[in-house]
Amino acid sequence: MPLRLLVSIIILLAALLVVFVFLLATDTALSVWNYLRTAPAWLQVAYLCMLVILPLATLVFFWSWFRPSRPVNAEVRPRQVNFEQLQEDLLSSQQAGVDVAPVLAEIREQRRRKDSGEIHIAIFGEVSSGKSSLVKALLPLADIARDPRAGTTQTITQYRWTAASGDQVLITDLPGFNFDDDAAAREETRRAHLVIFLCDSDLSASQAQQLRNLVELNKPMVLALNKSDRFSTNELIVLRTRLQQSSGLPAENIVNISA
Repeated sequence: MPLRLLVSIIILLAALLVVFVFLLATDTALSVWNYLRTAPAWLQVAYLCMLVILPLATLVFFWSWFRPSRPVNAEVRPRQVNFEQLQEDLLSSQQAGVDVAPVLAEIREQRRRKDSGEIHIAIFGEVSSGKSSLVKALLPLADIARDPRAGTTQTITQYRWTAASGDQVLITDLPGFNFDDDAAAREETRRAHLVIFLCDSDLSASQAQQLRNLVELNKPMVLALNKSDRFSTNELIVLRTRLQQSSGLPAENIVNISA
């Protein structure tokens, strides 16, 4: 049997079924109407109420049953973890065979710095940008300590100054300019309270990339334009605009210095 003929027969049967149901419903409705005309008023009102309530109740039921479920956007509150809690969790992981020694050492160092009241400043900059001159200008009486850590290209130099009150300021001169390859430089940057990025002119492509890497760490940062006395006022305005565009830092985070 051709498909078109089969579809036509099905449509015809469906139409006949609809007509039959309609006639049956019409006959039933007329019979009920004739009965209600002679019935008491309260029965007529009750029947009409049922005609309204039953379809509505059916619609509500089917809607609540078949409607698409909404995603539950439950607010997930971040777990509040302090140093002690984190250390306990790491010790539990260590007992389970996980090597957490580097993480524990980092937590202890962070805790030590917090309790000691030290202020740590990390300085980045290419060779000849004036990092040593800046440190000497900020802390002329600082004690110098060199930290030859494993994995660094050169030695990390720290300048420590102690005030009469006992508070200490440590400026860390991070060697080289290979932030991506130097794990110790990244660690020191994450620990620092302030990061100073030193340059003496417009940023090169490599400098701009290194600066973007530092900005991604979300540390308080200052972009210091050294040797700014070489430029005129108009040149400084243009240069500072370029530095702001390259770094994405707010204008107030870019300063002119002459160390």
